[in-house]
Parts: sequence; C-alpha cells; structure tokens
Amino acid sequence: MSKDPVELHRIAHKSYGNLISDGFSLFMKTYKSIIIPIGLFFIISIILREILLVDLRWDLSVLEVRIAPILNSDPSSITPEALQLMMNYLMSSLGLIVLELLISNIFTVLGLCAVAAFLFKYYNYQDTSLREEIKGAFNKKMIPILLLLGLGIPLGIFTLFIVSIIIFGFFIFSIYTYQLKDNENPLKSARAYSKGAFWRIIGVLVISSLITYIINFIYQFIFSFAWPVNSLTLTSWYNPSSRRLDLLILYGIAQNLIPLLLEPLFICLLTPVFTSAYVKNQLSYGITAEPHIRYSPMNRSLKEPQISDKGIYCPFCGNYMEFKLNFCPNCGEKLNFEV
Repeated sequence: MSKDPVELHRIAHKSYGNLISDGFSLFMKTYKSIIIPIGLFFIISIILREILLVDLRWDLSVLEVRIAPILNSDPSSITPEALQLMMNYLMSSLGLIVLELLISNIFTVLGLCAVAAFLFKYYNYQDTSLREEIKGAFNKKMIPILLLLGLGIPLGIFTLFIVSIIIFGFFIFSIYTYQLKDNENPLKSARAYSKGAFWRIIGVLVISSLITYIINFIYQFIFSFAWPVNSLTLTSWYNPSSRRLDLLILYGIAQNLIPLLLEPLFICLLTPVFTSAYVKNQLSYGITAEPHIRYSPMNRSLKEPQISDKGIYCPFCGNYMEFKLNFCPNCGEKLNFEV
C-alpha cells in the first residue's frame, strides 16, 4: 500500500459509490484468476452436500408423503400421533437447512480467505501472486475465522438471522486481517475496522446478492425448461434402491451455476470497502500522518476555494493545504481548478 499520506487520505475518504465502482472494476480485472479457487470450493460444497445429506433428504421425502393427507384433513381431527409426525417433519426440514448452510458457508469462507490477500494487494498496486497468497492463506490463524464465520453465521438462523447479521457485519473483515503481517488478534482488528463501516458492509452484501438473485431468477426460468426435474424424479434419485448420486451432483451444479459464477463479486466489492476502513483506522492513530496535512474547522459548505499567500482551503470540506493537490487529502474530492 502507498505510504504517501495524500494518497492514503484520498483512499480513506472515497465515497461509497466510488468504492463500489472500484469493486466492479476489480471484479472485471481479476475474475479469470479468482473464479478458479472460489469455484473449486463452491463445487466441493455441492458434492459434499449431495453425498452427506442424501439420506436425510430421502427421509424427508418419505415424511412428506405421510403428512400430505394430514395437511389436507380437518385440523380438528388431527391426532397426537399425526401432530408428532408433523413436528418430526418440521425439525428434520430445519435440520436440513442448517446443515446445508453449514457446509456451504464453510467452503464459501475458505474460498474468500484464499483470494482475500491477493485482491487486497492487487487493489493497492502491490506485487502479489495468487498462488503464493493461496498458500499463505491456509494457516492456523484461519481456524477461529472459519469457526466464527463458517459456523456462527449459519447457526444464527435460530435467532431469525439477527446474530448472523451482527457476526457478518462486525467480523467479515477478518478474512483479510488474519493475513496481515504482525496482526496477533485478527478478530479484534476486524471489529475495529468495521466501526463506521457496518452498513457499508451490509450494502455490499445486498448489492452482490441482488445482482445474483436477478440473474439467477432469469436463469432458473430457462433452466426449468432445459432440464425439467420434478419432485418425483428427485425422490427416485434419493431412493436407496435407485440412488443416482452422479445425477444429483450434476443437477446441483447446473442448478447453482449463476451463484457459482458470481461468487467472486462479493469479495471484489468488499475489498475497496475494507481498504478504506483499514486506512481510516491507521490514520486515526496517526500511523501515517504527516506534519503538512492539517485541518481547519472552517465552514464545510464553502463553494469556492479560499486561497491565501500561505496556502489553500478545500472548497468542499474546508481542509487547509499548504499547496494545491489533485485531490483533497481530507475528503478525497478532485480539485480541478487553477490557482
């Protein structure tokens, strides 16, 4: 990362729109490289879900057949045995959802960790190698990150995702911080960097999820005609006597093709947001501050640059500069006027 304090202040004060724009640019530039490791972990998660959960899905399909007549009957005639059967179905369904989320989330976090350091360095114009960064990503410091994000977020379903959102917003930056040099407490650092950036982080999740959802909605409409598979067909694939794990895995990958292809979008949008939060944190502790960058409590609504023999004030935020720069080191606005 640049040590130039002016450049650091510009990054720290970039608008959210500019950061998101940088994220899309980063996505386009690095997609061909990062889709391979991220996609690999995504496919592994699908394979494991289909293999490990096939018996539970078969049991659910059997229970579904048994409770169908109960659901269509008069509620006043439901027996305790029928009620117990419905509860078993409900708990099994919830268990299946949680297990699917656990498997998917663990491998998603692994994929994000694998490319996080590479994207951070690439975005900040540092020399980097994806292969070397992936090798360095898998170390013992990853374990608490994997446990918190990989397990904590899916288990937050029991609190209507309130805990999941809190964990995500406060600690998602840990996929970067545990790979920073001389960082002994990556979770504490991630929490510190997320202060003031919580809603920016949630915004990144919303934007990437919304784009994926819209494209996937169109894809699923086409996919349902290209490969029509009904519940009876799926049940036959789950059936131990006619089980087809090969078709289940192939169908699972084909059905999740758009989420697979767009998986890198989130981490690319998040990287500029993390960089800005990281630089702000460093500057707030004076780590990179320089004597010539000073601030003035002038009126922030100035419309014209205030120029004197000793320096210049930014027309956007009132920040004092000893000489005109291309960008204001305080607010990051472009100073495209002549002195």
